[in-house]
Amino acid sequence: MHTDAIRYHIIVQSDQDPDYLEENIELFLNLLREEIVEMSEDQFSSHISSLLLQLNETLNTLPKKAARYWKHIDDGFYEFDRGEFISFSQLEAECVRGG
Repeated sequence: MHTDAIRYHIIVQSDQDPDYLEENIELFLNLLREEIVEMSEDQFSSHISSLLLQLNETLNTLPKKAARYWKHIDDGFYEFDRGEFISFSQLEAECVRGG
């Protein structure tokens, strides 16, 4: 499965009013976007490199592989085939930054 969309999940457990939560989630996302846009090219590249290392990490023991799969299951994320994900190395900073 390949899409051109970047997706994320926000899970909130709270006794607060849903409108209050939605407003604060939007505020957080706007601040995060500003931080990414204002980030230097070196910082941005460093974050992308770190993410690629994590995504491409070879898990050479069964316990490590099992731990990764169980983390996905616990998070409610059932797409285990990382080969289907778009490679961040193919993305340009302008695309990710929305510029």
